[in-house]
Amino acid sequence: NGENGKTFFYQCELPYDVTQQNFGDQGYAGYVIADHVKTHTLRGAGVYCYFRDYDVSAQCGFRAPEGEAGVSLQHIFTVFLNGKGS
Repeated sequence: NGENGKTFFYQCELPYDVTQQNFGDQGYAGYVIADHVKTHTLRGAGVYCYFRDYDVSAQCGFRAPEGEAGVSLQHIFTVFLNGKGS
């Protein structure tokens, strides 16, 4: 779930052939740290999307507990490559 985890460089491309119902509405993300985690470090990460077949809106590329001083995400980004959705 990520407690005491350290990730240095992470790259993820979301699935191409999903729908809004089976992906976007479910709240999936490219990198998820569980809500109960108190310490975690992520440095240098990118989540990319290219929704080839359907109009999909992904809620977020990264998900982490809010307000936890020990959870650090640095130099992260998301990119919509092309296709349908956002």
